[in-house]
Amino acid sequence: GFLEKFNPKLLIIATPFDFYISNLLVEARKKNIKIISSFADWNFLENTQKNIVKDNLNRSIANLSDKIVLQTSTAADLVKHKTGLNAYVIPDCLRYKSYESIKKINYPFKIAWFGRSTNHDTLKYGLKEISKYDYSIELNIITNELEKLKNYLSDINLSKISLKFTEWTPSMDESVRNSDIVIVPYINDATRLVKSENRVTDSMNMGKFVIASQSPFLTQFQDYCFLGNIGEGLKWIRENNDLAITKVALGKQYVQKKFNVKIIANLWMNLIKETMNF
Repeated sequence: GFLEKFNPKLLIIATPFDFYISNLLVEARKKNIKIISSFADWNFLENTQKNIVKDNLNRSIANLSDKIVLQTSTAADLVKHKTGLNAYVIPDCLRYKSYESIKKINYPFKIAWFGRSTNHDTLKYGLKEISKYDYSIELNIITNELEKLKNYLSDINLSKISLKFTEWTPSMDESVRNSDIVIVPYINDATRLVKSENRVTDSMNMGKFVIASQSPFLTQFQDYCFLGNIGEGLKWIRENNDLAITKVALGKQYVQKKFNVKIIANLWMNLIKETMNF
């Protein structure tokens, strides 16, 4: 029904969640319809039935596709290693408003963390790194499942960290505006190594100083933020405030040049042209 009704020449599949998509693509191939599929968080973990089902679904759709797209070269390298398939790397574009770059970093530190509940373990990881340092901090946590998170963090010593919990909304960038620093802690596990770098790029575009964990897919940002232990990042800022402000301005320029909507749209357009032999 769908293919007959719309008679497409190309299907672009976002991150697939259901096997009915495979059935659709099988029919599409019979009609010589081109297929581009995009995958997020494909980590090849087989420790749960859900992960096994997801991996099987992704493999099925990838093998039916003319082209596949991933958000980082780290993720593309993993897919190549596991499946032998070559992927095109097209990053996420900047998603939120751009704000004026900060002119100084205040103390007590004004910090924001934003992310969905699937990343709450990384927040706890980052807070443990921070708690080893004796800094006064106002931390705005912007996320979902707030009550569950409060219980999850209850066993960490937060004596000098004042926590504010803010419900995540699509305009959550407004809640980041009052902070000078955004922290993006990552646990270097298989789940996180295939993540998008969008929280880092979005934070830089908002004019904030970013402290992120050292991860292979973030090395391109090493000149514009602090990569490493989150607590050590705060120590570095205390000792290098002026340099930190310089990095903020340069980082904003970098992401606006490389991750703006027009640049990312052109990458997609070029891939579409190549797929359709235009």
